[in-house]
Amino acid sequence: MKGKILKSSIFIGLLLFLFLVFVFFSFDEKELLQTFNSRYSKVLYDKNKEILSAFINDDEQWHIRSDDIPSRLKTAVIEYEDKNFYSHFGVDFLAILRALKNNILTDKRSGASTISMQVVKLGSDNQRTYLNKIKEIIQSLALETKLTKDEILKLYLNNAP
Repeated sequence: MKGKILKSSIFIGLLLFLFLVFVFFSFDEKELLQTFNSRYSKVLYDKNKEILSAFINDDEQWHIRSDDIPSRLKTAVIEYEDKNFYSHFGVDFLAILRALKNNILTDKRSGASTISMQVVKLGSDNQRTYLNKIKEIIQSLALETKLTKDEILKLYLNNAP
C-alpha cells in the first residue's frame, strides 16, 4: 500500500513539475507587450514630442503610454507596491508566506503580488484563483528573465489602473 502511495505521489509531483516547466517556457513576453500596445490610445505628437491630440481607445478610455516616467513616481510606487522590487526575481516568497499566514489565521486579507506579478496579471483576463496565481508566479519569473527591471516597471506604470 505504501508503495502505491509513493508512486502516486511521485507521479503527481512529476506532473506538477512538468506543468510548471510548461508554463514557464510557454510564456511569451511579446504577446504580453502586444496586449498592452493594443490598449493604448492613439496620440498625435508635435516635433518636440509634446502631445497635440489624443483619442480614446477601443474600451473608450484614455490610456496613454509614456516613456518618460518621473523618478519620484518610480520611487513612490516601488515603496508602496513592492519595496523589494530590485532585489527579487519576480516573486517575493516571504511576502507570499506572510500573506498565506494572514489569510488563514486572521481576518486581515493581504496580497503578495510583486510589480512583476501585477504586470502579468494586467496582461491577462484570468480570474482570481489559486491555479492562476501559481501561473502568474511562474510567468513573472519568466518575465524577469526576458525584460529588465526598468522595462517591467515602465509596463506597470503605463498599464496599472
